[in-house]
Amino acid sequence: MDVFAAEDNQKARNREIRDGKMFYFPVHEEMPVELEILPVTTQTKCWPRDWLPLDLENIRVICTDFETFVSHWNPVMPIETSGRTIAERSDELIEKLMRSGIGSRPIVWVCHSAGGIIVKQVLHLAEMSHKEELQMVAKNTTGVIFCSTPHFGSFIIGLGKTGKSIWLPTIEIMELTKGSNELRRIDEAFHCLYKKYSYEVVSFGELCPTLASVGISKNLVTEDSSDPGYGEYFGLRVDHLNICKPKSRKSFIYVKILDTIRRIIDKKSAN
Repeated sequence: MDVFAAEDNQKARNREIRDGKMFYFPVHEEMPVELEILPVTTQTKCWPRDWLPLDLENIRVICTDFETFVSHWNPVMPIETSGRTIAERSDELIEKLMRSGIGSRPIVWVCHSAGGIIVKQVLHLAEMSHKEELQMVAKNTTGVIFCSTPHFGSFIIGLGKTGKSIWLPTIEIMELTKGSNELRRIDEAFHCLYKKYSYEVVSFGELCPTLASVGISKNLVTEDSSDPGYGEYFGLRVDHLNICKPKSRKSFIYVKILDTIRRIIDKKSAN
């Protein structure tokens, strides 16, 4: 089993519709929350690498991260903007996958923010590829876990023309604006793969605002965007930056991710 983390034992009791959206409620709370049962005992800068091998056998954990710049402005000079589109980042990730030998074993993806968009695009490109080893990446994917992924766009659209002229949003952020045709195309392509290969999909959304700038706090990815509309969905009382940083191995999000991977392993073993 390969667990690929792409960054920038509780079961769901029921599923309820609120304002036309599906919500899941854990058995231990009236509202999905970041649950701490014990005080923090483990410090880590990369929990997938450090924690998952302690709880799961015979897994390979591969991690990648990337910087996403909201604005062209930089304290020293404008940042380099080349090679930052979704398509270009996806091509870069595919090259890394091929060098790592990804695709020969079952894969579970754990994605944060725009990392989830890139993973969805990678799986679509893999499915459409003429290379058999790349096709196997899509076919051997068994689960995708999204943490505040802006499936249908992010907050920058709310800045308006004046805000955009001040912020000078980068290409990568403009691609993530709400109503983006590119995001809709990517999600529709991934949804087809989700149905074709019966992927396990679990999504987490932020319920707390993030300090985006001096005096400005916003939910960078609202629930109507972090919930793709299929699979399981949980809203957590954390902000955008901390939703992918469980405080301990007892945190609700880590327990749920672990439970999902175990369920996938059990299903594969039964087959």
